Amino acid sequence: MNVKVGNLEVLIAKDPSASCACNVKVKLIPLSRPIGIFEMDSADTINPQHRVKFENTPLGPYKIVVSCKGYMDKEDFLQVKFPGADTHWNGHFRNSRNCKRLNIERKSGDALSGKGIELLKSIEELSIKPYDDQTGKAIKNWVKGATIGYGHLIGKAEWETYKNGITESQALLVFKSDLAPYERTVKSLVKVPLSQNQFDALVILAYNIGDTAFATSSVLKLVNDSAAATPYPSLEEAWFAWNKSQGKPMQGLTNRRRAEWNIYSKNIYQRW
Repeated sequence: MNVKVGNLEVLIAKDPSASCACNVKVKLIPLSRPIGIFEMDSADTINPQHRVKFENTPLGPYKIVVSCKGYMDKEDFLQVKFPGADTHWNGHFRNSRNCKRLNIERKSGDALSGKGIELLKSIEELSIKPYDDQTGKAIKNWVKGATIGYGHLIGKAEWETYKNGITESQALLVFKSDLAPYERTVKSLVKVPLSQNQFDALVILAYNIGDTAFATSSVLKLVNDSAAATPYPSLEEAWFAWNKSQGKPMQGLTNRRRAEWNIYSKNIYQRW
């Protein structure tokens, strides 16, 4: 029996800033009948857009599974249709109805990305002298909310160390030391795969609200399970609920939450 076949081209777009040279693997899993699994590797390991072509593929519905080292796997579905006038043209298929475009995102690492670090530093703003984070005013005595460097909260026992200020180099060392526990917190508590931008946004949020608050937050619950029971109907609303300081809403915190949400949901790193 002759099986009708068609041609299929899968276009995979990945982060153009990625420097790794690794093949993109595309697997076609037939959903209508057990006719075997079709697998292809992209020979192109440099360009951000990969083209993987399947010729003489039996018609019918397929699940597409795209994988690439360092990236989150991506799944989608499509129907391979009769090609009709589909012919090769400059090395590509002319008939777009058998063309599928997919975007793949980088997996998160164990640390905040360079873009995340620079944004967080710009949000916290460097201060080499201690100040009250409630008023923004310089202080000469310890108060609850005493802060220095890139948002380092000064404990009462630390006051003698920081009361006369620090250098920019010292502030950077303190910042990196402060950041590491929040990176570990997000990595250990989030149970679902994250893209790098999602990981960055959660670390920046945790850095601001504290690891204990993050660990018990509705944000974490909804990231791990979108159907989790919380007081909020969506992850976005749970995220923006963290806009209060000592029980009072603050515009600065609302702005910060918006910047974090843009990182998480849109991969946009931008200060307000």
